[in-house]
Amino acid sequence: MKGQVSIEFLIVFVIFFSILIISIVSLINVKNKGDQSLEEQRTRLAAEEIANTINNICILGNGNSRNLYVNINNYSLEMPTDRTLRLKYKNISVAKEVNCIFNEGIYSNSLIISCCDQGKITIE
Repeated sequence: MKGQVSIEFLIVFVIFFSILIISIVSLINVKNKGDQSLEEQRTRLAAEEIANTINNICILGNGNSRNLYVNINNYSLEMPTDRTLRLKYKNISVAKEVNCIFNEGIYSNSLIISCCDQGKITIE
């Protein structure tokens, strides 16, 4: 009788922990997908803000500058074609159209975008 109770307890115990492990793995996967989605949205928003600021400064002309704070850090800005800004952050890449050329580089949260050095937007 005691042996049967122990076996039944072990079976219930194994089933309980199996369900618990499956639940934890599922929750970790959901969290990781949510984090990835958040990073993608933050990257798109940063690219949009930077492109809009570059376009505004380009339209305003010489002597104008704007301070811009973006919510990501250690990202790169590239210009693969004459009118495309490509922001790369971690494994995410977002492209936006811009009106002026700019200097490429790796940047942090705070930017100073100014116009114009021989028709080129300067980003610091």
